[in-house]
Order: sequence, then C-alpha cells, then structure tokens
Amino acid sequence: MSPGPEPATVVGRGSEMELLRSTLTGVASGRGGVVLVEGEPGIGKSALLYHGLVEAAGMGCEIGWSVADELSPRFPLRLLLDCLEIESRSADPHRLDVTAILRHHLSGTVASGGDPMAALVDEALTFVEKLCADGPLVLVADDLQWADETSLLAWQRLTRTVEHLPLLLVGAYRPVPHRAELDRLRAEAVSRGTLIRLGPLPEPMVAELVAGLAGAPAGPRLRSLSAHAGGNPLYLRELVDALVREAAIAADAAGRAELVGGSTRRAPATLAAAIAGRLGFLSPGATTALRVATLLGPEFSLDDVAAVLQQPPRDLDGVFAEATAAGVITPGIRLSFRHPLIRQALYEEMPGVVRSALHRHAAEALAATGAGAERVAAQLLPAGPAVDGWATGWLARTAPQLIDRAPTVAAELLDRAVGQLLPGAPHWEVLAGALVRVLFRLGRDAEARARQVLAHTGDPALAAEMRWILGERLLRAGGYGDARRVVEHGLRQPHVPAVWRARLEAMSARIHSTSVDDLDEAEAIAAASLASATASGDRLAIGYCLLSLSTIALMRRDQETRLGHLDRALELLADDMEHLELRLLLLGNRALALSILDRLAESERSLADARDLAERRAGYAGLARFHAPASVVHFWTGRWDDALSELETAGDLPESPRLAPIAVGVRALIACHRDDRATASARVEAYPDQHTSTAFDVANRGFLIAARAMLAERDGRPEDAVLQWRELLEPRYARMERHTPLPDVVRAAMAIGDLDTARQATELCERDPGPAIPGRVAAVERCLGLLTGDPDLLTRAGRYLHAAGRTVEYARTCEDLALVLARRGERQAAKCALAPAMEVYAGLGAQWDLRRAAASVRPYGIRWGARGPRRRPTYGWAALSPTEVTIAGLVAQGLSNPDIAAELLLSPRTVQSHVSNILVKFKARSRVDIAREVLRHG
Repeated sequence: MSPGPEPATVVGRGSEMELLRSTLTGVASGRGGVVLVEGEPGIGKSALLYHGLVEAAGMGCEIGWSVADELSPRFPLRLLLDCLEIESRSADPHRLDVTAILRHHLSGTVASGGDPMAALVDEALTFVEKLCADGPLVLVADDLQWADETSLLAWQRLTRTVEHLPLLLVGAYRPVPHRAELDRLRAEAVSRGTLIRLGPLPEPMVAELVAGLAGAPAGPRLRSLSAHAGGNPLYLRELVDALVREAAIAADAAGRAELVGGSTRRAPATLAAAIAGRLGFLSPGATTALRVATLLGPEFSLDDVAAVLQQPPRDLDGVFAEATAAGVITPGIRLSFRHPLIRQALYEEMPGVVRSALHRHAAEALAATGAGAERVAAQLLPAGPAVDGWATGWLARTAPQLIDRAPTVAAELLDRAVGQLLPGAPHWEVLAGALVRVLFRLGRDAEARARQVLAHTGDPALAAEMRWILGERLLRAGGYGDARRVVEHGLRQPHVPAVWRARLEAMSARIHSTSVDDLDEAEAIAAASLASATASGDRLAIGYCLLSLSTIALMRRDQETRLGHLDRALELLADDMEHLELRLLLLGNRALALSILDRLAESERSLADARDLAERRAGYAGLARFHAPASVVHFWTGRWDDALSELETAGDLPESPRLAPIAVGVRALIACHRDDRATASARVEAYPDQHTSTAFDVANRGFLIAARAMLAERDGRPEDAVLQWRELLEPRYARMERHTPLPDVVRAAMAIGDLDTARQATELCERDPGPAIPGRVAAVERCLGLLTGDPDLLTRAGRYLHAAGRTVEYARTCEDLALVLARRGERQAAKCALAPAMEVYAGLGAQWDLRRAAASVRPYGIRWGARGPRRRPTYGWAALSPTEVTIAGLVAQGLSNPDIAAELLLSPRTVQSHVSNILVKFKARSRVDIAREVLRHG
C-alpha cells in the first residue's frame, strides 16, 4: 500500500521531523532503526510520517506502507503483507513468487499438523531480509492499535534485526484502545530505538496553523474559538474549514481573520460535529454511496461499492467525484477516506441494526462477484450472530480456504453457524467437521466438538478423521491410555476408508512405541500397521509407522536400525510438501541418531537440511525441535556460543515439554563451565522437577541431571553431586543412551570414595544392551580407566573422542589421564596430558574447568598458574569467538545472513544472533562498521 495522497503541512513538529529524517539518513547509509509515534486521533501522526519519510525513495530506499483498521485484528498478517505489497496483483515478479509460495503454504491438511500462519510469518520475514540484502528498506505501519496480533508479533521480531540490517521500522498508533501485544512491541522498540509522543500544539503553533487556514492572522475571537480545539491539528482544520464554508470568517479593519457576528458563535461540541458539517454539503446519493463504502474498510474500489448498491459502476462516477471535490475521499487506484474519523462518523451515523443488515448484504454481493473468502468473511463478522441459509451454504463451500488463510475468523464464523444448527440439519455435518479441524489447527480444545460430530455423523471417513484428531490431541497431552482407547474404538468401526484406517493404525503404532514396556509387542503392532499403510499407499501413514519403528529401535539403543527406518521414511517423503511436519520430525530424529553414532558432520548436515526445508522452502516456524538437537551437537563439539545462539533463537517459539529439559540443561551446563553460577542456578531452579511416566519421556533429562550434579560439585557438595548422578542408574533410564554421562558418574563417585556407585556405573556401561558402537566402547574404557587408574584405557578413549570430534569429552578425558599420571608420580607426562584439556577449556571460556583442573594436579607438585589462559575481553576484536570471527569475515564480504547460514550450516536466525553479538562487541551500528573492523584486522 502506498502512503496515499499528500496530507496537510506539518506545523510545530520540527524536532520530531528532524529525528525522522535523521533515521532515514541512517538507514540509507546502512544503519537500521526503529521509531514509534504515539498520539491521539488527529494529532498529526500520519502527516509527520508522510513528510518525514517522503524523501525515502529519492535516497535509494525501498518503502512499504500500510494502514490498519478495526477489522485488521481478525485477519492474521494482513498488515505486514499489505506493507510488503505481497499480493497476486503485484507487478513485481519477486513478490509474485512469494505470493505463490504463501499460497502453497495454505494447501496443507490437518494431518500435516503445520501452522500456515507461522509459516507465513517466517516466509514474510525471510522476504524482508532478502529485500534488505538488495538495499535499504523502510517499512511504515500506521494505526498499529488496530493491527492483527500476528503482524504485531512479526513487527516485534523485526525490531530485533535492525541492528544488523539496513531496515527502518516506523509505526504510529493511538494510546487507546490499550493492547498487551502493542505494549510488548513498544517495550521492544523503545529498548532499540525511539518513541515520539505527539502532544497538543502549543499556542504559537496553533496561531500559525489557523492563520494559514484562514488566509490571515486570527483575530481575538477566532483565536479564542480555536483554543477549544485543544491543540489538535485535525480538529483545527475541520473547525476552520467549517467556518469558511459557512462564510463565518471575514477580514476585520486590521486585516485579521475574524469571526462574523460577534462572539456568540461556538465551536462544534465534538470533532464528529465538525466532520458532519463537511458531510452535510454532500448530495443524498453521495452520502448513501459513502456509507456503503465505510463497510468495506479504509480503502475500497468503486466496483465493490457498485456491487453492494447493485448499480453499474459508471453511475457512481459522479457521486465519488463530488465526494473527492468535498475533501472526503482521496483518489487513487483504490479510493480511501481522507481521514479515518470521517469514515467513523459516517459508519456510526447508521443504526446498529441497519449496519448489520448492510454487512450481511455486502457479504452476499461480494461473494457473487467472486471476491475472496477473507473479504466476504470480513462482512459476515460484523453482520451479527444470526446466520441464515445463504451464510451457512457459503461457509460450507469455502471453509477449507478460509481455515487456511484466516483460521481465527473461520473458527468464529463456524462456531456461530454450528451453534445455531441442530445436528442433522443441512450443512451441519460439514460445518461441524470444519470447526473441529480449525480448532485443532489453532491448538484449541476440540475434544467436545469432535465427540459431538462422532455422536451424530454417519460418514465413516469423517468419523475416522474426528477420531484421528481426538487421538492426536490426547497423545500430545500425554494421555496415552485415552488416545489408545479412541483409536482402538475407531479401528473397530465398519466401512472405515482405507486411508483413514491406515492412519489410525499408524497412530496406534505411535502410541505403543512411546508408552509400552514390551518392545516386541510394540514392534509387531508397528510392523502390521506398516503393512496396512503400504497397502493403502498413504505416505503419511507409512511415514508415521516408520517413525514408530525408529522409536522402538531408539528404545533398544540400536541407532543403526533407527537410522535405517528414518532414511526410508525420508526417501518416501522426499518431494512431499503436504506432510511437512512429519518430514521435519524425521530429519530431527535423524540428526540425533547420527550424533549418537558420532557421525557429527552428517548430523549437522541433516539439521541444515531441516532448516533449509523449514526456513527457505516452507517458512515453518516450529524450529524448537531442531534448535535443541543442534545445541546438543554444538555442545559436544565445543561450539558453545553456537549452542547458546541456537537456543536463543528458539526463545520466541513455543516450547516443547520434551525439549525443555535439554534447553535448560545445556544452558545451565555452559553457564556452570564458564563460572557463571548465578545463571546456571537460576536456569535449574526455574525448571520444575517433573518425573515423567514413560521410558521414552525420560530420555531428554540427561543434560538437566548433569547440570544439577555440576552445580553441586562446583559449590563444594560432592556427596550431593553423586546423589544427583545416581538418578541415571535407576532402571527407568535403562533405555536411555547413557553411556555418555556414565564416566562422569564414576568420576564423581571415586572423588568421595564411593566405590559401590563407581562399580555399578561401570558395570551398567559394560552391560549396555545395545550394539557395541565405538562411542560406547570408548565410554567403557573411560569408566574402567577411572575405576582402575589405568592410563592406557584413558589414552585410547581420548584418541577416539578426539578423532570423533567430541571436544568436551576429549578434554575431560585428558584431564582424567593427567590426574591418574600425577598420582603415579609421572609429573611430566601428567603435564603433557593436561595441556590439551587446558587449551580446550581456554577456547571454550570454561573458567571453572580451568580452575578445577589446575587445582586437581596442584597437590602433586604440578603448577599450571600463569600458563592458563585469561578471560576473553568483553569488547573489541579479541572478544569474538571463533564462529563470530568467521561470520564477521563473511559479513565483510557482503554476504547476507541467509547466505552465511547456508555457508556455515546454521539457521539464519542463529547467524542473526551472532551478528548482533558482533555489533555489541565492536560497539558498532551497522554491518559497514563490521566490515571496517575486519579490514582493520586483516
């Protein structure tokens, strides 16, 4: 949307205008920024934005402009998409490409589990970043108080990127109505930019404005009347304009503009009265057409008004020419009201019953012209709660399209319709089924509605789908037993279509693979389900069956078999965009399997493939499941800053209960290693100590247990540390891949002379029921080496860990070897063994490990002291981590964040986090400053 016609001249806002122009100059030179303008209606916000930013295009900036209205909150992402001019009518081929991608997002099914709105947000933000790679970008959003929640959240996320993108975000809003989402955006924006509060014009500025409007300086009576405007520029203009039209102003003997007829004239009681005076000059035909136009939003087309009025468009040319001449309408490709309050005055003049009826009529008229589902729904929403036969028929036909594009609107309209129909009535079954689908997609409680449909439908396919949705919801909530009963009941029904029977059987396999102790039984169920799914040819059912088989292999600690099932499923779904959720789930599991097999490079490649699919091809928002596994891989390979960046970028995504222990544990462990006890303790204490019910659910608790044990050890409570570690020895952890932490259990137990615990942990590691993969063999050698003091075992294990790339475990094994050698009196060999550990700890910034390792060998006459590295500085080139040095160099080469992400196998948002850290460490304002620092340091 363009900024529209030029508004009135700005008076008395010199400093605010200078600030806007300064930020515009900054973004033109590559320095982003955020500006918010707050003020009451008519105070001059829109005029300030227009005149402050009018030179943007001339300075080489691309500019996008949008204005929200009262209906905007009902339609997700409308404001941002309007601002970016992403629509099918765009003449820009790049925007048409994005439009096609967005349309493709909306073709998913309930079974895919994807959230189209989340996908749209990420796709739109990626498009913003691509625009910024081409040149400076200015995005302007007016009337943010009406913006939809999704656009506000997206705008808030964009504010976090301005420090390293040539992006200027400018928004204007009224302080009322108050909205929590807008408060959060304001807090984020103020912390990174500027808030301009526009108050009433001071008296000298009021006098200047009135003089310009009246054609001469105001006389005493006119100045007194003007004071009633309260310094509001719009009110002043409407007031003086009304007086001029009424010939109530004339020049006095001194040449001043003065009121005619003494001092008896009074100002209109409200601004609406001043607007009504302007509208009173219009003909009845123009007034009628304008009232219809108010129904259609702040912008409208003549054709739409003609459709509602059931008149030929040419018959309206004259009335809109009249409204334009009167200053009520501004011309353009699409017409608009000169000010929102003019539209509001016209709209509110109509009685509520009349408005509702006109909205209902407008919905049917627009639908007859082939208008999109959103535009028709925008008329049905304010048409009132009553739903008639035409509306229910239209909803039944267009529900899938409306659910994809505006799910919250669809949910409201469908709920109205279903609530007014009795089961068995025409369209009830279609509408009730659609309501369950949209509630499920929105994450709302669809159980009652699904059960209602099940109680009344005679359609086997619909009944099976309702049971699938009901079972999926129960399964996600951990209600394994309830989900199993729903699915088994569905499978006993006659005439279930083959596809839905296969999907229900696949769900049964998923339930058994994650909740039963008898893995043979679970495997038999999964294999039978796979045979049925294969016979049906349904790729979703086949994929979920293979996922279940991979989970059973995980519980058996057979990672190679697990990997085989995952690879087979991914090969099957290689070109399937409909079932995106399943593909991403498979890729995440594949990355974890590869990391356990110590194929870390392949694991990172699998994660990169998932990110590429999610962020570049599909814009999928639910990346927490990939940031968490990525953080695990980065932790073990010693890329701790990358691990933290992964978890930081997942911070604004919905948390998964199964992934939360990983995120808490990794963050706390790194903080403890780096001697930041306050952060480590806060992370651990904030996480509730939940004891999960299934072996599958306990698998992610290892990092959390390790963090608690390390905190106890750091605080000088070694007995408590062993007590924490002993949890891993419980039978419920038998199916967890615990060979990695068991050497830590042995080490902690040996430190306090608890040989029973040390032996138990070693025996558990030796009796590992899974295949003897090299990582488990090395873990056994470490446990035995610690228990027996055998340096050869520790040396052999250390060589393997170094070759595998498990940097953290390698360093700790070197430290253990050094201590064993020191106890044997081999001081020089101990020093040599300790050196690699100290080098790794220094590179990681692991200050507590440095102190602990130095202290452990000191009783044996080994002094490390000054040879230990110092802390990394806070600012400057030396403050950069190795990854940040690499990214800074790529920024200096002119690569965009997506290009850097592809180069380094990171997500764009992780790169964004690194770039932000680099800017802080350089005390820089833009990517240009980063490039200068890179060049300065060669």
